[in-house]
Amino acid sequence: MAEKGTVLEKPKVTEIGYYKAIGDAEIKVEKEEGFCFPSLWDNGQIVWSGGCVKSFDKAKNMATIAYNRYTRIFEEEGLAQVDPDFLIRLPYNELIYVNNSSNIDRLVEELGVEQPELLPLTVDQWGIIIDGNSRHAAVEILNSQSEQEKKFPRIPIEIRRFEDELERLQALKLRNSYRAKSRIQLLIEAQLAVQIEAQLAKKRMQAGVKLDKRRRSIDTVANRLGVGAKSLRSGFGALEAIQKVKESHPELARKWARLLEDASSKTALDIEGVPLEDREAVIDKLYDEDGVIRKKVSVERAYQELKAERLRELEKAKKKDKTKKSSTKSSTPSTASTDNSEVTEENNSEVTEELEESELVHLAQIKTQRELGDKASDNWYTPKEVVNLVIEVLGEIDLDVFADLGKRIPAKKHYTIVDDAFLKKNHWEGSVFANILYSDQTKCLQEASREITSGHTKTGIYLCESGVLFNKRTQDVIEKHEMSICIWRGRIEFVPGDLLLEENPNVVASSSRINSVFLLYGDEQKKRHFEEIFSVYGGVYHDASYFLNQYVNPIDAIRQINWKNGKAVFGDIKMTVRQEDDLWIAEADGKTIDSLVSEDEAQIYAIAITLKGLLHNPFADF
Repeated sequence: MAEKGTVLEKPKVTEIGYYKAIGDAEIKVEKEEGFCFPSLWDNGQIVWSGGCVKSFDKAKNMATIAYNRYTRIFEEEGLAQVDPDFLIRLPYNELIYVNNSSNIDRLVEELGVEQPELLPLTVDQWGIIIDGNSRHAAVEILNSQSEQEKKFPRIPIEIRRFEDELERLQALKLRNSYRAKSRIQLLIEAQLAVQIEAQLAKKRMQAGVKLDKRRRSIDTVANRLGVGAKSLRSGFGALEAIQKVKESHPELARKWARLLEDASSKTALDIEGVPLEDREAVIDKLYDEDGVIRKKVSVERAYQELKAERLRELEKAKKKDKTKKSSTKSSTPSTASTDNSEVTEENNSEVTEELEESELVHLAQIKTQRELGDKASDNWYTPKEVVNLVIEVLGEIDLDVFADLGKRIPAKKHYTIVDDAFLKKNHWEGSVFANILYSDQTKCLQEASREITSGHTKTGIYLCESGVLFNKRTQDVIEKHEMSICIWRGRIEFVPGDLLLEENPNVVASSSRINSVFLLYGDEQKKRHFEEIFSVYGGVYHDASYFLNQYVNPIDAIRQINWKNGKAVFGDIKMTVRQEDDLWIAEADGKTIDSLVSEDEAQIYAIAITLKGLLHNPFADF
């Protein structure tokens, strides 16, 4: 009897995961708290134990091989008939059948007849299948369909003995070499080739042959196959990762194996970086509605989309809950209080709660931005006075394409980073305004072009950094849609967003070093209105094609400077270099630098002064 106060531990529950009795011998796999314990017994005595194993399939294979070795049932080469339960399908061969159900289904149908013909399977001296994995899988299915009597209590095999691991691997590779292969099969074959190469290298070393230590087996195989070793490693890594989840998450393994077939090895391997519970959903995101891999969509991007979807659902749920609470609060009758102090205290409490809620919202928004990969450089928000100009031209904004989470700009609809303006379903409809993402202006304007071409965008104003005028791809967009251009004089004092302030608390509106241009897509009436409103703040040009052709890359312009007798012109600024005594002087834009050691140095300084003077207007005629 237990002493008083003693805590009795709950006995651990042991479950028998697999059991097979053959005469006096017993093959067991016990399960306990998520682990498997394979063992072999004879006459009630344990003769082998495999320790603690996480994978049930591995534990079962280990126990079966232990029995095969103990009884030596595959000792003699030649044809034989054996219980299919004693045969082992290697783990990497198992992966072939994850998405190979059609082939196995065909075999099940062929072997399910009254008098089936089954070709002998080739196995080694341990019962490991060298050739015939699909047939064995089909036999297992047919045997499992009848509890009373197995359809195949014994199956024909051909036993082959191998002197060493190298010979066995070469036979395994040879058996697979005659078949049309999927990508997974090719990777498995490459794995075998690497193992074979390693065994051969070992033999060469034992024979005294000096090897190049810098060249590994995988490099040799990759070179032979005409692929990169890095790609091969990624493929092997993906295979290993799929193998780990095959037993516990079969549907994930199936989808993951399909991804390895359809996408790059790196993409398949990158799935391992996604939390286990999200992997299946992320893989689904990598395919379009037709089941085709989406182009240029990384695992990271797909994961961001998944998180964004969940955040949207969460926001909807919060709004619904808030509306419900508000409705409940308004329907609750109020009780008049004569005590002013109680009223004040209640009001203060409400203010405190609002402040706390506001801070929580602020922190949640920053967390959301970081989770979705938002960039600080994309968090310069449009100031109110500029927004007012945009509204004056458009009349109203139907869509703020790259809205902040606070939705500061008054628009009928907003696409925040959570919504993702680049999703195929998210069209840029009506009158749109876009403060273009400075991290990828080309992508933004090309998407704008698609939306204009498809007829979704009727008119739009796009606030961009001046670089779009010098980029061939963005120039093409501007020309294609005959956009009007406004070159803003000076710099707009953009409002730094929360994420930007979080990363750089000292940043202020004047910290922005962005030279801005506004692009307008619209009809002639809109263009005239655009010029009327925006010409006060900068030069407006309607002939985009002519305008863009006037400007070249500043670096090219610098190369074309023609110095003659110590004088040159860059833009509208005259430059001069002259020698006094043994030193040189550079003059430009009313500024002088002296004590320079050579004419070349003086010219460089003159150009530097000029460039600094042109910073206020980077679009001067070079």
